[in-house]
Amino acid sequence: MADDAGRAGAGAVPDGELSREEGAARGQHVSNILLVNLVAELRAMGGDELAVEVLARAGEDRVIGDRGTIEEGAFLLGWSSLDEAAAVFNAAIEVTGDPDVCFRAGQWAFRGTVSAGLVDGLRALGGPSDLFGLIGPVSAKVSTVTDAEPVEVGENHAVIRQRTRPPHVRNRALCDYSRGTLSSFPTVYDMAPADVTEVACQTRGDPHCEFHVRWDPNVADDLDAQAKIAALEERLETLSVRFANLEQVSALLSASNDVASVLAAVVRMAGVAVSAPHHMLAVRMPGDRSPRVQSVGVPPERAAALAEALLAASPGAGHVEGWDGPVMAVDVASARRHYGRLAAFYAEGHQFLPNEDRLLAAYAGHAAAALEAAAGFEETRLLLHFSARLAEIAATSEMTARIAGAPLWVVASPRSAVLLWEASDSLLVRSAVASWPADGTGGDVEDGTVAGDTPVAAAVDGEALSAWAEASANRPRPAWNDPLLAPLQEVAGCRHAVAVPLVARHQFLGVLMLETAESDDGIDPDVGERLAAVANLAASALHSARLLEVVQHQAHHDTLTGLPNMRLFEDRMSMALATARRSGEGLALLFVDLDGFKDVNDRLGHAAGDRVLRDVAGRLRQAARESDSVARLGGDEFVVLVPSVGGAVEAEGVRDRIAAAVESTPVVAGSEEIHLRASIGIARYPEDGDDPATLLQQADLSMYRSKVARSSADA
Repeated sequence: MADDAGRAGAGAVPDGELSREEGAARGQHVSNILLVNLVAELRAMGGDELAVEVLARAGEDRVIGDRGTIEEGAFLLGWSSLDEAAAVFNAAIEVTGDPDVCFRAGQWAFRGTVSAGLVDGLRALGGPSDLFGLIGPVSAKVSTVTDAEPVEVGENHAVIRQRTRPPHVRNRALCDYSRGTLSSFPTVYDMAPADVTEVACQTRGDPHCEFHVRWDPNVADDLDAQAKIAALEERLETLSVRFANLEQVSALLSASNDVASVLAAVVRMAGVAVSAPHHMLAVRMPGDRSPRVQSVGVPPERAAALAEALLAASPGAGHVEGWDGPVMAVDVASARRHYGRLAAFYAEGHQFLPNEDRLLAAYAGHAAAALEAAAGFEETRLLLHFSARLAEIAATSEMTARIAGAPLWVVASPRSAVLLWEASDSLLVRSAVASWPADGTGGDVEDGTVAGDTPVAAAVDGEALSAWAEASANRPRPAWNDPLLAPLQEVAGCRHAVAVPLVARHQFLGVLMLETAESDDGIDPDVGERLAAVANLAASALHSARLLEVVQHQAHHDTLTGLPNMRLFEDRMSMALATARRSGEGLALLFVDLDGFKDVNDRLGHAAGDRVLRDVAGRLRQAARESDSVARLGGDEFVVLVPSVGGAVEAEGVRDRIAAAVESTPVVAGSEEIHLRASIGIARYPEDGDDPATLLQQADLSMYRSKVARSSADA
């Protein structure tokens, strides 16, 4: 047997694009399919017990499991050195005492698990002559150190030469195996095995091995009933094994929730059906930014680049950029969407057998089924997660941030933005931007940024925008070639984007923008469906957020004037007092009461009174500083909170400014001019109190004293 280093290299599948010479140099001389066929013959002779005894005699433990049973599994995809293979074949002869055991093992070449799919494809070739004509590529599938060529092929005979290249030494047992394999070629077409005579052999000093093969093309018609039944039974067994292989993948599909495990099994079993040194499955599920890759025999450092090249290659091209040898690739697709490709790779100079693409396509179909199920589950999970996040109570600004991030998980987009509609100004205003981390390391979606000179809003034809939104039913539309939507790309910070309207209860709320690849010239229908689902959830949540803000505003503001009510004012006053205590600065509270307001209601009616109150509220806002807070207590009473007041003089100056704003100009109500007068009281912190209730009480008393003083003066 080979040393440990040789065994490590021989037992593993090739890990790069190997020529036959490179494979030979690594100790990967003979496909393990030969050993599996020998095991099949030993089982037929004496069960697992005999097979295990032979393997143990040869020192071969790669195919024996922990419990001492034979487990071919991934061993089928491996390779052995010539010494390792010869040791097992020689051990079989020694243990069984049967010199023909290796010959009969060769006759398993087109039987059993390994060849079930291959035989079905080879039947389409026509007959044994066609198959013998392909002896070169057939032999290359199972050996990197032995060349085979058809010297002569006729209707009922063939001359085949094989040569094991120096310094490797041909083994007699493997010659017998080759005889058995060549004899089985006609059985693919329900004929009797061929007669094979080895007229020259390298083991006897000849420069090559030469096999003369002869078969009877008419034997299939002349077989007796019993032979015909046996041939049909064997063909049925071949089909059954092929079905069992596919059924095994089907069982895995139904039993596993781990799509990666299913895809790995698909690649592994496809590698058994289509014997090539390298296999790869490269697919994208909805929302994937990079392909999911499963491979056998491809170096990890090359897998990502090769996967991208495989996906970019033209269908049926037979080659992939970055790979010199032939490639057989089939699409992995369901009725709904295209996921990617499943491919087998050969090194330069090799070729695939006819109909192997059909075998590969069968496993690609299983991969598509697994991905379709996983995609449906993942889409539902993401939408439920998105819906749960949007169901949480939040302000409009926080809600738009959640909305912006959600589509990036559902579709493969690097960036998204939410633009809100401001109907009063006919503007779409950027509210939130989300993107994947710029360093490409993955992780969670993060708040996006835009260039400093990017406009924050775009003026849009409101009628045209509403008409598009209402007609689209929340479905996306390419923005790059649309005069109405193209300007929105700059606001969103996107170069090439699709636009999705956000409409809830026939109310246009805004637009969701998603960046796409500039090579995209349209919207995939499946992507459109997912974006529509996201938009429906987003629009409903945004509508709810705005309703919540309306309710919250009404709970804390006076419905007539829009000023904060007493509840909100007390909160602001408590915070202002806390700030004043920390800073040591003063604070003033002004209590404003309109003189003679009852007479306005009595003479002119409540509508005129309401007009006066709204007008006064506006004047107080204008007179107050930006840091001041104005509120309506009720009736004709207002309060003004003035932080950072230096002393009594400054507070009185604020009072005089407010009085002038209220009294300077009459309020016009219908044909009436109403001249206003206000009594204003002042309370200061800390001189008049250090809590809201005390200060409000002191300001009220101060206002009352001011009102009495003014009444006395007027009298």
